[in-house]
Amino acid sequence: SYRLTCLHQSRQVIADREQEDGLLYYSKPFLDSVHVEHNDALTISVPAAGGRVTALASLMDRLIIFKNSMIYAVAGNGLSFTGGQTSFYRDYTDPQIISEAIGCTDQATVVAIPTGLMFLSERGLYLLDKTLRVSPIGEPVQYHTDNETITRAVMLPDQQTVVFTTEAGGALVYNFLRDRWCTWTTFDAQDATVDDSGNLVVVNNNAGWSAGTARVQDRTTYRDSAAAVALKLESGWISLAKLGGCKRLYRVLVIGQNLTAATLKFLWQFDLDPHWHGEQELDLSTLTAFDVDSYLGDGEAAGYLDQAMILEVSPPAGYQKCTAFRFQIYDASQAGGDNCPSYSITAVAALVGLKTGHARIGEVRRLEAP
Repeated sequence: SYRLTCLHQSRQVIADREQEDGLLYYSKPFLDSVHVEHNDALTISVPAAGGRVTALASLMDRLIIFKNSMIYAVAGNGLSFTGGQTSFYRDYTDPQIISEAIGCTDQATVVAIPTGLMFLSERGLYLLDKTLRVSPIGEPVQYHTDNETITRAVMLPDQQTVVFTTEAGGALVYNFLRDRWCTWTTFDAQDATVDDSGNLVVVNNNAGWSAGTARVQDRTTYRDSAAAVALKLESGWISLAKLGGCKRLYRVLVIGQNLTAATLKFLWQFDLDPHWHGEQELDLSTLTAFDVDSYLGDGEAAGYLDQAMILEVSPPAGYQKCTAFRFQIYDASQAGGDNCPSYSITAVAALVGLKTGHARIGEVRRLEAP
């Protein structure tokens, strides 16, 4: 009997339920129309240091063995059908340590992406890349991994994303094509898998879900059941001077795509203040189209949908002098429904200038030595 399993080099590798410190069995190579066959001679002994094996995974030509705070890699391709070595079949090497500080806490959180293996450690989400280097890929969502329990990692290949479900029901989503994180706050699932069409299938045991109910992602609509889902984007803090010097922020240019005649709301935060300020409304239906025969901003007002847009937004009065800012954009008029995303953002640029002298900081936030 076994408690962990993975597929590696057309073999099944399992962790023996009775060998807590790490005796692994691997099967004979798979053959068509033949059941998976194991043999007591086909084993890999894992050092006892670090405790029980917590996860197994295949990475290129290496078998990866995780413990809570250690990672091992095994090379080779295993013994032959008869348990011997040949010119092709060479026994697996002894496990080699590739990390003595970071390990994996749960097999369900291991997922393969094009650059390597993502997994949950005691310190957050990490990546083991194809050079066997371990790095903290989940730092942007460290707050969530510190305060929530991740239950499953699911790969959506044609969407270039990995979804991490949580015990609370929300999800952390990593886009490996763009190296970006986001949260699905209207997402409600504690476990997940993928159907034959590549759509996410989720279940949740929280109140409000019928017992035994599974929900399937529908990428043709922008509704969650009957409720419309509006697109909201927030930037991280954009620092104008790393050491806190004072700058002037004149305006921000937002470049993207106008997909429906939406009304966007734009809000600001300044100098690490957590409160939002200066709400501004941008009506995309009033934008003017232009083409190669006219100068920038000129042209016909009609037919602007599905074209590029450039939005220019100035900071509210009294906030032009700042050291850092961030912004939020959301669609105030989003009605949801089939095939109606409202906008997309491609790039953001800020026009800034130098302000000589020191920043004037409010008395409450300033501390001076006596």
